[in-house]
Amino acid sequence: MRVLAGAAALTVVLVTAVATSFAQTPATPGEPGERKRLHRLSPEQRHRILSDFQRWEQLDDERRRELAPAYERFQRLPPERRARIMERMRQLERLTPEQRERLTRNWERWQRMTPEERQQARERWRRMTPEERQEARERWRRMTTGDRHEERGDRLTAPGHR
Repeated sequence: MRVLAGAAALTVVLVTAVATSFAQTPATPGEPGERKRLHRLSPEQRHRILSDFQRWEQLDDERRRELAPAYERFQRLPPERRARIMERMRQLERLTPEQRERLTRNWERWQRMTPEERQQARERWRRMTPEERQEARERWRRMTTGDRHEERGDRLTAPGHR
């Protein structure tokens, strides 16, 4: 669950950063201020920013201080890396509670692995054929978009490693 809590907190930080950046953008000439800029956003975007801002405001100062370095690191990343992170966050948000739970268990299992075990897992990935890797990516895509996917116990497995 720490993974999901961290992901949720990072989402709050990132959306707040977008909202702050947006709010600091000068108004288009002829517009009386930021209210008009906010109205250029879709209703979904406005709702999300407001919701995330409210969650940010509810965080205690200590938690905000803990999240600040993550925000700073995120801002220093190249734009394409930031875009990839934001896409992953959107994928996480689309997961069902069951999928999130399974992802959390997998992450916790990965965290408990020794460096040698992690290296072995990386080597298995490297030995996979492009087709096997694509199949694994497709399973991830199906899982994150809500499409039906193959169940194999409590984890996703690489092809040939059932």
